[in-house]
Amino acid sequence: MSKIASHLNQNKPFFNLAFYSTKYKNMEPILLIHGGAGDIPDSRVNPKHAGIKNSVTAGFKILKDGGTALDAVEEAVRVMELNEAFNCGNFLLV
Repeated sequence: MSKIASHLNQNKPFFNLAFYSTKYKNMEPILLIHGGAGDIPDSRVNPKHAGIKNSVTAGFKILKDGGTALDAVEEAVRVMELNEAFNCGNFLLV
């Protein structure tokens, strides 16, 4: 039986969370934003870059202020949904 299966069978966590939370407690949070895919016309490049920057800034602020990852992601998505440079939310192209 593998180590993972053995731990799972014993209802023990595979990773020592106390070790990781101590070892990595000074890590900076990271937020990655995907602004879409496909061919972006030159006229939309700058608005998309600005929108991604606004989205990352809003989400990262939540993380830096002690908010949860879920709160940060929701805020980042909300900012993108309200930006007409992206085809999501209010500006969805169907």
